[in-house]
Order: sequence, then structure tokens, then C-alpha cells
Amino acid sequence: MATTSALTLRQIEYFVAVAELGSISAAAQHCMVSPSAVSMSIAQLETRLDVSLFHRTPSHRLAVSAAGKKLLSEARGIVSRVEEFLATASDLTDNIRGRLPVGCTETLTPYLLPRVLPRLSELHPGLEIDFVEGSVEDVRTLMTDGVCELAVTYWPREDPEFTAIRLYDLHVHLILPINHRLAGRPVVSLADIADETAVLLDSPPSADLFLTLFADAGFTPARIKRARSIDTVRALVAGGTGYAPLLNRQAEPIAANGQRFAVTEIRERLEPVGVYLVTPRGQRMTRNSQAMIDFCLSELRG
Repeated sequence: MATTSALTLRQIEYFVAVAELGSISAAAQHCMVSPSAVSMSIAQLETRLDVSLFHRTPSHRLAVSAAGKKLLSEARGIVSRVEEFLATASDLTDNIRGRLPVGCTETLTPYLLPRVLPRLSELHPGLEIDFVEGSVEDVRTLMTDGVCELAVTYWPREDPEFTAIRLYDLHVHLILPINHRLAGRPVVSLADIADETAVLLDSPPSADLFLTLFADAGFTPARIKRARSIDTVRALVAGGTGYAPLLNRQAEPIAANGQRFAVTEIRERLEPVGVYLVTPRGQRMTRNSQAMIDFCLSELRG
């Protein structure tokens, strides 16, 4: 029978910290111990498991090895369960406390944080939500790797590994240069911009999603330019490059470069895009995760 006598929780915690932060020194600072203590623990863990958990990249950061990646999700789960155990032991009430990473699509975060954090702080003062941003595919990877137990994100397809609950819908609108010939109209037809350039967000699956919605309406952009950030998309449109389809609306139509742009609705009826609460299928939810799930279903679901 295998024994765990040479395996410690501290070794697992340091393994997770180095994997997430990319270096011994950063992990040591995060764990408030010496780098030598972290290095020794990692070496002991590798010896105990008989695997190499990391390899050094050309930039001298520590990257998780193939074997390490297979163990990392389990290691994160162990740390999370121990934290949950300690929270329960220290306070045998229904209080929710501690840190909870929540995956979120980067274009949603600026709109969700102001809506979620103040109300959630009122309900659960001891719960600290850390929104981990990325593309939809990034968020999926965060949950697969065990970094996040849940996410609030667009979810364009069914996936047997995840459960997705639709919270609310967003409707596509257009932004135009402020001096565009259609800028003063509250509603425009896609046919009115058939010969112009579409500026699309190149963060999967945003561009493909908009192109699919356009195709369903019988429309294909004449030309396409892509940008990696939503700020760049807005700035390009404000500067006169073309029009852009967007989902979230700013309170003031001003790009990051200070130029203004116009906002208008689309006459064609495009399919709304859903915002979803997503969790790995079959995963046991911690008390903190369940609190966040209950909040999303009661406060965000439309």
C-alpha cells in the first residue's frame, strides 16, 4: 500500500504557487517563506512522486511539465479543499469567507465588476472575488486546469464537460465614426454599410460570432480589420477606420484615444448573445463557489 508519510500539504501548496507565478522567488514571496524553502519542498515532492514537475523556459521562467500539468488540477483541488476545511473548522456558522477566483470574459469584466462586487460584499463581507480575465477559450482553460471553479462568460456552444446556465442576453449594436453619414440615425440597416469596413474584436470567439450573426441575416462585410482589444476596436472606429458590432455599451461613447463615436441600433433582427454561468460538470462546489452561484442566479439572471 502506498504511503503519504513523505508527502506534505506545504509541498503541494508550494507546487501550486510556483506553477501559477512562474518562479521560485515569486512563490516564496507569495507564501512568505524563503526561496530555499520552496526549492527544497519542490525537490522533495519531485523525489516523492518520481516525476519532474517543471522545466526552465528560454526566458528563465519555470514552466509546468507535461507530468506536472496532469497533477496540477488535483493539487489545486487539494489546497482548495483544505482551505474549505479550515474555514469550516474556524467558524462553524454559515458565514462565507476567503478568496474565490472567478473566470470572466475580458469584455464583460468592466460591466460585471461594478454590478457584482458591491452587492456581493454586502451579502458576504468575508468573501473576496478575484475575476480572472481572458477570452472565452482562456476562461474554459482556467476551469479545465482548476484555476477557477466557475465563470461568467459568453458560451457559444454546448460542451459535455461543462454546465452552462443562461443568465441574461446582450443585443448587438453598431458603433460608427462620429462624422459618419449615418451617425445621427437611431437605427440603420446592415445594407446601408455593405461597402464599408468592419472592425472586429480578434478575441475568440468574438469575430466568428459576429460574422455568424451577420451571415444569418444575409450580410457579409465588404472588408474586415481585426484588433486584439476592445479599446483598440473603439479607437479605430472613432478614428474613421470603419464600423464595429459590439455587445456591451459604454455610458459615454468615447474611445480610449479621447475621440467620440456614434452608437446606433441594427434594423435586422440578430440573434441575442447569452451571458452564462459556467461550471465544470460533476465538480463538487465549495461553499464559496455555491455562494457565488446563488448570487448569480438571484441577482444577474434576467
